[in-house]
Amino acid sequence: MIGAQRGIGQFVGANHLQVEETSGKQGQEKTGKTQTVAYSEQLNIGYRWYDANVSGTCAEKSGRNPCIAFPFGHGLSYTTFALGQPTLSFNAVVGTWQVKMPVRNSGKRAGGEVVQVYVSLPASANAVGAVQPPKRLVAFQKIELQPGAAGEVAISLDPKATNHPLSVWDEKAHQWVMPAGRYTIWAGRSSAAADLVRAGFIDR
Repeated sequence: MIGAQRGIGQFVGANHLQVEETSGKQGQEKTGKTQTVAYSEQLNIGYRWYDANVSGTCAEKSGRNPCIAFPFGHGLSYTTFALGQPTLSFNAVVGTWQVKMPVRNSGKRAGGEVVQVYVSLPASANAVGAVQPPKRLVAFQKIELQPGAAGEVAISLDPKATNHPLSVWDEKAHQWVMPAGRYTIWAGRSSAAADLVRAGFIDR
């Protein structure tokens, strides 16, 4: 609290201002011999609920959501960081994409920043199974820098990885598929639109 130790942390959930706007309130519990909860939010869990504006009252304003105090992925330390323009490249040899983003410690103390990568799937993904959220976190990487120092994070996106960063579940085929269309790749310090910069597109 007084800065004797260097600390850094990120929010792993969107800190909502009103509980009525949370996705968890949408589940309907039925009593009887067995209790059943209907997860009507489907894939819009946590920060995705606010991104999708499911309630109709949480539309973004100037890149910020008025229904949450702090966005998913938001973090603080005892210093500040400046993030540069991210880039997206493809490695044809191994079949993976790479997101690079320059980071500079613009403060007076050593510290760390976590660069996060999100993907917005093409509209065709909605026809395969459940309706997809506006974007989803697919990767992240932490970098620690001394005051005034600059560095770069390099984050790999492997379509064959077990977290399926570019795939959706095909309910009919019962398998993960990568729908045709344009994928938008974002990089930044939180899930808020104001904290993200477009790194590039993946066309399939």
